[in-house]
Amino acid sequence: MMPGKYYKVKRIADNTMSVKLVCMGIIPGKVISLIRRAPFGGAFYISCDDKRLGIAASELQRIELEEVTVEQKAAI
Repeated sequence: MMPGKYYKVKRIADNTMSVKLVCMGIIPGKVISLIRRAPFGGAFYISCDDKRLGIAASELQRIELEEVTVEQKAAI
């Protein structure tokens, strides 16, 4: 993920992890963006539905993402 870019959640690969992510509002079809990354390979700070969330790198790796443009984001 790159800061300033938008990504659509295609699917969550791990069923056990999906419960936590769904509770956070990260579900297939939602658009997320990277705000910043914590130092030393730690957490990622992302935005989803005007909420700011911290998510571990291991959790983010289990999310299948598709990059979208600003125009596509507005249409979703």
